[in-house]
Amino acid sequence: MTDDKSENIAPDDDPNNPSSADQNDANGASEDESKGDNKKEKPKPALKSNSKGIKLDQYLIYEDLRLPEYDAGPVQAYHAKDEKGDGEYIALVCEPALTPRHGKRNAYNKIVSTHVSKLISHGIVFWPPARQERYIFIYQKNLGKKLLQPGQPPALGLKPELVCEIILPALMEVMQEMRQQDLIHGSINIHNLYDGNEDGYKNVMLWECLSTPASYNQDPAFEVVEMAMADPISKGRGGKQDDMYSLGVTLAALMRHHDPFEGLSVEDIILKKNEQGSYVAVTGGERFTGAALEILRGLLQDETENRWTYEEVLVWMGGRRLSPKQTTKKASAPRHINFAGKKHLYPSMLAMDLSKYKEETKRIVEEGDLKHWILRALDKSSLYDIIQDAIALSVQGDELGYPDRLASNISIVLDPGAPIRFKNLAMHVDGVGTAMAEAYVLGKDKNVFAELISNNIVPNWAKRQYTANVDLNVTLQNFDFCKKVLKQTNIGFGLERCLYMLNTDAHCMSDKLKNYHVLNPDDILFAFEDMCERGHIPHTFIDRHIAAFLAEKDNKSIELCLHDLNSKDPCQVLLGNIVCLGTLQRRLQLPPFPAVASALSDQFDLLYARYHDKQIREKMRKDIDRHTKAGDIAKIAALFDDIELRNTDLVGFKKAMGEYKALKKELTYLEAQLEHKKSYGIATGQEVAALASSLIACVTILILGFIYFSGTGL
Repeated sequence: MTDDKSENIAPDDDPNNPSSADQNDANGASEDESKGDNKKEKPKPALKSNSKGIKLDQYLIYEDLRLPEYDAGPVQAYHAKDEKGDGEYIALVCEPALTPRHGKRNAYNKIVSTHVSKLISHGIVFWPPARQERYIFIYQKNLGKKLLQPGQPPALGLKPELVCEIILPALMEVMQEMRQQDLIHGSINIHNLYDGNEDGYKNVMLWECLSTPASYNQDPAFEVVEMAMADPISKGRGGKQDDMYSLGVTLAALMRHHDPFEGLSVEDIILKKNEQGSYVAVTGGERFTGAALEILRGLLQDETENRWTYEEVLVWMGGRRLSPKQTTKKASAPRHINFAGKKHLYPSMLAMDLSKYKEETKRIVEEGDLKHWILRALDKSSLYDIIQDAIALSVQGDELGYPDRLASNISIVLDPGAPIRFKNLAMHVDGVGTAMAEAYVLGKDKNVFAELISNNIVPNWAKRQYTANVDLNVTLQNFDFCKKVLKQTNIGFGLERCLYMLNTDAHCMSDKLKNYHVLNPDDILFAFEDMCERGHIPHTFIDRHIAAFLAEKDNKSIELCLHDLNSKDPCQVLLGNIVCLGTLQRRLQLPPFPAVASALSDQFDLLYARYHDKQIREKMRKDIDRHTKAGDIAKIAALFDDIELRNTDLVGFKKAMGEYKALKKELTYLEAQLEHKKSYGIATGQEVAALASSLIACVTILILGFIYFSGTGL
């Protein structure tokens, strides 16, 4: 592997126009025709690189050979090949701020279809251009060229028969496989379709959906308005019917002759769909008949319950004619409401603006404008009753945050299916975690998420849901838990814990590990080993992010260490670090980590000082030095955390302290006696003399008595 720059000899990406042959036939043989034929026969130049390639499994990825035609939004594509030189592949290098859906890789791998690229490999490698680790997906390179060339409007004008009889079955095959694996694509659109290296659209290919958060790369024109309203990073998982809607827009884009959304902003696209209904807005007023009309009307229903399901499309494809409902426009008020310089007729469009102008929201509530519009223009007294509840809920809490809570809660009531809007964010509830991850990586404001959780916005949203793509009970439990951990400022809790609970695919975002892509607890020790080998030794290893990450991924490895890690005593903090890392090594049966053990040993004197017995300390040093060289952190932790040994040392220390106290007392007494040298020892001598004379007298009496009673004369 090398960092040297080299020339990137790109493949011949000159697009082949499917209709060029027909034009040449019509115009007769010409110089242009011969040039076109030469282009078809001329082989593409081979990709060349001066790089040795970055290895992932048995594949080599070339950082100097870009494949921009296969980029997945901001995720860039690179040329890859087998290290034996067999086959060509596409490597997508994920961005740290955009949590990839690696948790869905097994589901994607089970898709059996010739209309998607096979996932060949995936994993984490060090990416030299970024000087940090990145997650990479490697796919089979069989996509061919994009159906929609750069700069071309999303309106190919293909014949309806071609679209309905060839392209639609191919896409339905992919969707069937995805449904079986409970995988929602989220990026079905004309920009994501390729020709599969075949003419006549016989092998249309749908590009991948794993390298970014769900629906992140989706064109707003190709998704239901509720998804288009959300920030790209926080659209959430979406639903199966959302993919069906995207399929309908894709079919329309393949058949229509002009783009009705050209030059429109996202808000304008949403407004147009609201005013005209999706079918009219997407088709741009073009007239479709027969099969094309039926499939488009069936799929471009704005109401989810009216939209054709996958099964209904299969029935229609089988020849049974279905009668899709007429698409309807969203109900609008006969009179508008003035808000922030705009005239709003649709509650959903008003809801979009409330959080942008929170003081104006407060005004229309307090002055009664909103009440009059709902009761008189919309004629919905029941709706205003719900808004009254939302207002009452918003009052609870600090006065400073009242306008934000008010705007968010009223927005939810006006458009329950829309994303949660709070301050400057618009998030579907299952997209909050991906938005948090982006905020941490890019250094954005994170307090807004803490405020969202603590202000009970999500429970208010859940009350208004009749149909949702998420399990509401689980969602409420998760956010209730988040609210509780936010109240705790200790390591292992706080907003960091919320991040890893709400985003299970997120990598550990500790600053200590910023150049590593840590997805699992065992990755932490391997990352630290690499850091220590390079001489980048942290003072302490476990910080707030690592503790929160472990608490969610492997709670048993850290739960007993949290007390020590939160201590103000450096000794306790060090012990907590050692025990946590040792527990990870033991529980996960990991190999030795000599560099980490050596780095920790620089601070072991703090722990040795806790032991009073010199012999115990010397034995511990000897044993721990041996385990340090062996990289066995688990055994080091076991010795330092040996309660029995600590108790033995403590008992011995207390006994020694008692003996010392007695000797000290005796010394004090003797020193006091020595202060009177003339009389020192006289009293003691007298006592000894009296005792001695008494003993002698007793002995004499005993002897005389024995002689007398034995009859022996003197």
